[in-house]
Amino acid sequence: MSESTTHHVPASSVMQLVSLVQRWKVSADALLAGFDVTEAGLAVADAQVPLDVALRIMERARALTAEPGLGFYLGLQCYADACGRYIGSEANFASMRELLELAVDRLSKKTGVVNLELCTQETEASIEIHFGADLGTGNDIMLFAFLVSLQRLWLDALGPAAPELTIDVPVARPAYFERFVQLLPAVRFTQEKACVRFDRAILETAPVVQEPGVDRIVQEACERTLQELGFERQLPARVRRIAVTPEGFRSIEEVARDLNLSTRTLKRRLAAEGVTFSSLLDHERYQRAIELIRATDLTLEQIARRLHYSSLTNFARAFRRWTGETPGQYRRSLG
Repeated sequence: MSESTTHHVPASSVMQLVSLVQRWKVSADALLAGFDVTEAGLAVADAQVPLDVALRIMERARALTAEPGLGFYLGLQCYADACGRYIGSEANFASMRELLELAVDRLSKKTGVVNLELCTQETEASIEIHFGADLGTGNDIMLFAFLVSLQRLWLDALGPAAPELTIDVPVARPAYFERFVQLLPAVRFTQEKACVRFDRAILETAPVVQEPGVDRIVQEACERTLQELGFERQLPARVRRIAVTPEGFRSIEEVARDLNLSTRTLKRRLAAEGVTFSSLLDHERYQRAIELIRATDLTLEQIARRLHYSSLTNFARAFRRWTGETPGQYRRSLG
């Protein structure tokens, strides 16, 4: 058994991901199809999800939204939902040390596999981020989600005069980072470990913003930031609109011609956004397949033809890749 299968995460963490992807018009059914997980089950108090399942759901979320920087959005949403309340009416903190100790404890408990530790040295303090399990390709999503939450907490607690944090991460600078640099302006990549560094003296200062109702202000500010980031990048969104028609799917050559681009240039620009033309069409086929199976009485052969598969076998193979089961098994599971 791999290490990841021995760990579980709170279902509430997966539920936040379900809520987040709906901003891209990705339904809970589409995100969770093929997993032994339901939206209702995630809402059960103290429910947990195996880590390997949660990681696969996370990667599907990144694929379905075609947003490689999903961790930045997740960090903002998680902070708006929970962390923002730390500096509001939930508690009155005498010092930043008290606030950060509470935040570190709650953020660590939130996933069950990522631990945060507040450390102090002679003149410097830091919050170190430790992964208790191999998160595979989901590592950057979780890492940036935690860092965005901590950065927002820092700024909201200390106000406009907050000193700049130094942020170290043990990963190379991803291509998508440029679009989010304003959220984490002082990041050093390819460092030994993940941590946030600041002057130790800050720990003994009192948070400057502590008053009833400030949590609502924080939530509104996070929502504005999310809206400013947007939920569809321009080129992938335009490609989807051109490539997908009521009759089916157009070729990359046809789409490139409509965009006044060469096929090679279109491929290169999509790659710079972290997606490919085939992955965009794959996403649309998957969404349509789920909708047709759930909402129509069409046979599986008819659905395969509508999705432009040459045979039911090819459609079934793709569906198993998306969900882990055949179209027939999925339809039977719906009762």
